[in-house]
Amino acid sequence: MKGAGNITPAAAPIPIKRSKKTAARRSVGSSGPRPQKIAGEKTASEVPIERVQQYLRSRFNPLRALTPELLGFYIDRFKIGYIRQLSLAWDSIKDRDDTIRLVTNLAEKAVSRYDYQIEKIENLDPSDEAAAEDQKEKIEYLFRNMTVTSAIDLNMQGGQKHLVKQMMDAKGAKYSVHEIVWQPQPDGNLTAQFRHTPAWFFENITGKLRYLPREGDAYGVDLDEGGWMITVGEGLMIATAIAYMFKTLPLRDWITYCERNGMPAFIGTTDSPAESAQWKAIVEAVRNLASDYAAVKNSSEKIEVLDLKGSQAALPYEPLVKRMDAKIAAMWRGGDLSTMSSGTRAQGRGSNRQEDEAEILLDDDVALIDETINSYVVKYACEYLFGAAPLVRYATIVPPKEATAQDITIDQFLVGAGAQLSVEDAMKRYGRVAAQQGETLLTPPRQDEQLPAGLGNERIGMDPATATLLKNAYRQLLPAQGAALAPVRARIEKALAAPDESLANEIESALADLPALLKQINLRPATARLLENTFTSALLDGLTTSTP
Repeated sequence: MKGAGNITPAAAPIPIKRSKKTAARRSVGSSGPRPQKIAGEKTASEVPIERVQQYLRSRFNPLRALTPELLGFYIDRFKIGYIRQLSLAWDSIKDRDDTIRLVTNLAEKAVSRYDYQIEKIENLDPSDEAAAEDQKEKIEYLFRNMTVTSAIDLNMQGGQKHLVKQMMDAKGAKYSVHEIVWQPQPDGNLTAQFRHTPAWFFENITGKLRYLPREGDAYGVDLDEGGWMITVGEGLMIATAIAYMFKTLPLRDWITYCERNGMPAFIGTTDSPAESAQWKAIVEAVRNLASDYAAVKNSSEKIEVLDLKGSQAALPYEPLVKRMDAKIAAMWRGGDLSTMSSGTRAQGRGSNRQEDEAEILLDDDVALIDETINSYVVKYACEYLFGAAPLVRYATIVPPKEATAQDITIDQFLVGAGAQLSVEDAMKRYGRVAAQQGETLLTPPRQDEQLPAGLGNERIGMDPATATLLKNAYRQLLPAQGAALAPVRARIEKALAAPDESLANEIESALADLPALLKQINLRPATARLLENTFTSALLDGLTTSTP
């Protein structure tokens, strides 16, 4: 199986013809010799249908006889490289437990819902700009035209988003493996089919995954370089499977308890002798009432009931099940089930510890996807197409974090205090896009429209003279307030201009100065005089215009 990769053209092996210009680009920045005899070298998958049929025919339910001891054995085997048993058990656990199905589904889809882009690498040398543009165009074509399927279920078809979702299976299973069947195109482009192959088709006893060609093989064969992509995740299935086991045991006992104690018991009492007609009648009556937990006794007999259930509040089953569910949710999502189900966010960023933890986990998942794709797909494709190291990279586009009311308040304070904030940064943080040239722009309201609601609105019964009076007063009030608060603004600007090492002390000093500044403002109440003049004018206007 050793070679440069699995390459299959769209229809038949097609050798790729390259121009002299393309060949010249290959020699620039080459990281090594170009793979030889790529086009048409291998036209079929290394996981044939016969291998899949062997697995399907021998499949069994690994949970039917699962015990803590057997689970421990599976984990020990996984640690030394025999990953088949635990991987099969994990696949069944993930499908059958409701909580685990929920958290794994959310985790696998969290990254795939984001868009992606092919971008140039940082600190790119200006002389490599043209080559980087060529690489960007080819790699974008690859991801736009890729196909994604499953080796054991070819009905499953998708594209880039489906690939990311499958890769995220490594978060639980530790390994998510894709066979890459490369597909050179007649026009010189390159794309590929990615076939998700289950982890139990491999072993890891040498510290490197190897493919098991037949069901039941203990030792595998080496993987082709460039023909496989291996995503290595955290392997949360070990801790999750243990929590599942500790959840399943009390859950079974809880179900047994409900079966035994969920129905009432019926006791029939009679003075008639046993086997008499009256005795048989009461027996038949009790039997018709209940088939389980029923008895008939003579009035002189006594049946004692030993109550083993205790009080409902003292039952240990539900707390154990809830604790395991909560720990499983925390491992996978960084929060408890109530946080996940509510879908709410904190009002201030950073004020919710669970939200911060969830963002850490998501950021780590994004980095895992980007690094794996760049290492196994972008790198190999650039070496094949250009004979050079990649000048571009695959990058997941993570939307900016939601701006909160606290962000808006802080920004308004800083702008009001004279701080110079970046417009581009603010637009990005608030998720807005700057207008392009020629687009219609939103404009701030006119000064008249900035007045409080109702001023000058004759529909509420305000006469035109009074409306004009209040409008003029409001326009004068704003500058008066601005002039009165000028000393406060100046003191804040002085504090913000202080060096970083003394900024905190300056802010504390400014806060201490505020009472004295406000006292000085109150000694010259410009706004109060303005309001007094307004009310006086309104009174005089009312006296002169009122009817007797």
